[in-house]
Amino acid sequence: MTLDYKTTLKKILDEDQSMIMSNKNDPEKFIQLNKKHLKIIDEILKEIREPRISILGHNGALTVWIIVQHADHDPGLQKYYLRLFKKLYEKDPDDTYKEGIAYLEDRILIKEKGQQLYGTQFKDSALSKNTLEPYPILNHLSLEKRRKKMGLLPMNDYIKELKQIYGKEVIYSDKWS
Repeated sequence: MTLDYKTTLKKILDEDQSMIMSNKNDPEKFIQLNKKHLKIIDEILKEIREPRISILGHNGALTVWIIVQHADHDPGLQKYYLRLFKKLYEKDPDDTYKEGIAYLEDRILIKEKGQQLYGTQFKDSALSKNTLEPYPILNHLSLEKRRKKMGLLPMNDYIKELKQIYGKEVIYSDKWS
């Protein structure tokens, strides 16, 4: 089966983001949508084998990562893709959506160990529903170096972006560990 990858992936991303932005508290509906999207991604990867930027374009590679990241219902699948993304990164860092590796690794680490490496994952603060704070971050001294290596914004810029996207205050100190 030959698909128009870019058009198909754009449709998947639009559906995913529409569901998230609608703020509907229906986790089961989101899981079902995510499973549907994962099946389509699986079909695409059977044909192309690797979700490279040179094949799918930047937005296509981004979409594969987002859908996998949102597959919290299947941690084994997330770990599989993390290994795949890391293997692709080792072969050719410039042809891999490396930012997605950092986000996905943080997401998995938080579930398994309660801490993250890149500071990509935030949660509602216990202080207020209008405030975000990061999940605990390992080794703050090298955080900015790790973020830069993976193509992530410096933490202060990322925090500004989070404030703009979510309209919430962000509590953060580079002294936390």
